[in-house]
Amino acid sequence: MLQSRLEALEPEARRVLRAASVFGGASWASGVRALLGGDEATTPRASQKGRVDDWLEVLVERELLVRRGERRFAGEAEYGFRSPLVQEGAYAMLTDQDRALGHRLAAEWLERAGERDAFVLAEHHERGQDPARAVDHFVRAAEQSLEANDFLAAVARAERGIAGGATGETLGALHGVVAEARRWRGEAAEAERAAEAAIALLPRASRRWFSAVGDGVIAAGKRGNSESVGALAALLRDTEPTESSTGAAIAALSRAVLHLSFAGRSDEATTLVARMEAIVQAFPEVDESIRAILDRTHASRAAQAGDIARYLRLSESARAAMERAGDLRAACVQAGNVGDAYAGLGMFAEAERVLRETRDAADRMGLRSIATSARTNLARAVAQQGRSEEARALATEAVEVIRAQGNRRMEGFARVYLAATLLAADPTAAEIEARAALEAFAASPAARPLAQATLAEVLLARGEDEEAVRLAREAMAALVTLGEIEEGEGIVRLVYARALAAISDPEALAAAKSAVARLQARADRIGDPTLRASFLERVPEHAATLAL
Repeated sequence: MLQSRLEALEPEARRVLRAASVFGGASWASGVRALLGGDEATTPRASQKGRVDDWLEVLVERELLVRRGERRFAGEAEYGFRSPLVQEGAYAMLTDQDRALGHRLAAEWLERAGERDAFVLAEHHERGQDPARAVDHFVRAAEQSLEANDFLAAVARAERGIAGGATGETLGALHGVVAEARRWRGEAAEAERAAEAAIALLPRASRRWFSAVGDGVIAAGKRGNSESVGALAALLRDTEPTESSTGAAIAALSRAVLHLSFAGRSDEATTLVARMEAIVQAFPEVDESIRAILDRTHASRAAQAGDIARYLRLSESARAAMERAGDLRAACVQAGNVGDAYAGLGMFAEAERVLRETRDAADRMGLRSIATSARTNLARAVAQQGRSEEARALATEAVEVIRAQGNRRMEGFARVYLAATLLAADPTAAEIEARAALEAFAASPAARPLAQATLAEVLLARGEDEEAVRLAREAMAALVTLGEIEEGEGIVRLVYARALAAISDPEALAAAKSAVARLQARADRIGDPTLRASFLERVPEHAATLAL
C-alpha cells in the first residue's frame, strides 16, 4: 500500500522524497538540493512547485514528511519522515548507482554543514563506496563513543573500520580504541591482544602509541603476565615523548610503575618513577591532570611502603585534580583508592560509603573493571564491621565476575576476603578459597604473602600447625626479600608470630616483638593522632598484634 502511494506521486515529488531518504531519519532543504544537483528539480524554472523547498512543503501537506524547524544546523529547516516505513520505501526506490552517489553527496554536504557525529559521516562514506574516507571517520566515531563511555559502541565502530580495510597507522588507531574500551570493560585478554596490534602499527612516541602501551601494561598485569609488563615497561623507559605526547607518556609510565610493583619488581618501578619526574621537569607546562597522575603514582608507592596516611592524602589529591580536569573515569579509579585507604586506616564506615559511591558511579559509566574492584574492597570493609553474611555475598559475587574477566590478581584478593568471611563458619570452605587465592596470585609475588598468611591462619584454626608454620615462614621470607608487599603486611607478621607460638618455637617472642615494632614504626608516620589511633586500634590485625 505504501509503495503504491509513493509511486502515485509526481516524478519531482518522488525525486525529492528519494533524496531526503538518503539522509535517513532527518534531512534538510539545502542537503536535498545538493543531492539533486541544484536549487530546483527537473520541472521548468517558471514552475514554483518544481522547487525543492516547495516540494518538501507539499510532502509535509501530504503527511509523508514533518517539518521540525531549525534543530541541528543553524539556518537549516529540518524535515523528518512521518514514519520510518516511508523512509524505507523511498530509499528502496533508488538504484544502486544513485544510492551510492547520493551517500557520497550527502557526506560532503554534511561535512560542509558542520556535522559533528563522525559515525553519521562514516556510514555515508561507507554506503557511498568510499572506504578510505569511511575508515578515517570510523576512527573518530570510535573515539567519540569512547569519550561517551559507550564502550560496546566504541568496539563495534572500531571493528567496522578494521573490516572496512584500514591499514597502517589508521588500523593501529582503531586497535588502540578496542584496547582501551576492552580494558575499561574488564576484558583483559581481548585488551592485551588489541594493544599488541596497536603498538606494532602506531608511530613510536606518538600519543596513541603511549596510550596503547599503557593499556597493554594494565591488561597484561591483570592477567598476571609479568614478562609482558616488564617488556612494555622497558619500551616506555627507552622512548622519549614529544611535547604533544607527554601526558600519554606519563599515564603509561604510571601504569607500568603500578604493575611492576604488583609483580615484585620494585627497583624497576623506582626507575620509572624517576623517569616520570624527569619528563615533567623537561616539560614544565604540564596541566593539572598530569600532576594528578604523579600524585596517583606516589600514592600507590606509599600504599606498598605501608604509609597508609600518605596513600589517603595523595589519592584524595589526585581524585580532586582529576575531577577538576573533567576526567571522571580516572577520578572514579582514585575514589576507589580513597576507599581502600580508609579501610587500611580502620575507618571502615567511611570506606564503605566511598566504595559504594565508587561502585555505583563505575556501573553508571560502564567501567566494569573499576566496579568489580570496588565490590571486592567493599566486601572487606563490610566484613570488618561484623556483617559477615553481607560481606560473603559481596565477595562471592566479585569472584564470579572477576573470573569471567580474567583478572587473576583481583580474583586472588576477592578470594582472600571471601576466605576471611568463611573462617569462623566454615573452615573447610575457607581453606578452599585461600588455596584458590594462592593459585590466582601465582604471577603476583607482591600479593602472594597475603594469601599464604591467610591460608596459614585457616590451617591454624583447623589444628594443622606444621603446614601453617611452613606457609607462614614462606610468607615472612617473601616479605623480607621484597621489602614491601602489595597488601597485608600486618597479617603476615601476626600470623607468623602465632604460627611459631602454636608449635612453641622459641622464636615466637622475637617474631611478636618485631611485628609490634614494625607496626609502631608505620603508625609513627601518621601525623594525625585520630588517624593513628584508628590505624592501631580499629584494624583487627593491628589490635591483635599489639595484644601479642
